[in-house]
Amino acid sequence: MFKKNDKLLPAAPIIADITAITAAILIIVLNIIFCVNISLIYLIYLFAGLLFTFVIWYFCRLFINLLADVKFIRNGIYDEPNDELKSFFSTDKNSNYINTKDDIITNKLINIKKLLDSGIITQEEYEEKKREIMEE
Repeated sequence: MFKKNDKLLPAAPIIADITAITAAILIIVLNIIFCVNISLIYLIYLFAGLLFTFVIWYFCRLFINLLADVKFIRNGIYDEPNDELKSFFSTDKNSNYINTKDDIITNKLINIKKLLDSGIITQEEYEEKKREIMEE
C-alpha cells in the first residue's frame, strides 16, 4: 500500500553518512588549502565547519529514525509487514542495544517454553534444553 512512498527510507541513513563524510573531507581539504595560502584564521573555520557538519548529520539521522518510527506505527495500524525496517530496529552486534548474558538466557528459555507450549517438543526435550541453557 505504501511501498511507492517508502523506497528511499532504507537507503537514507547511508546517503546521510556518505554526504556527511564527503562534506567533512571537503571542509578539511579547503581549509588546509586556505590556511597554507591565505591565513591561519581558517583553522577556526575548519573546526566550525566540522562541528556544523556533525550537527547537521546528527539531526538528519534523528529525523530518519523518526520517519522509521512513524512508518513502523503506520504499518502496524494498516497490518502491513515491517520487513524493510529490520535495519532500524535490529538488535545485532552492530547496534546500540547490548544484550547481557542474562537477557540471552532469558530469551532462550522463553523460546523453548513456547516450543513446549505449542507441542513441538516434549517435556523431556524441554527439560534437557533448559538444563543445557542454564549450564552455559
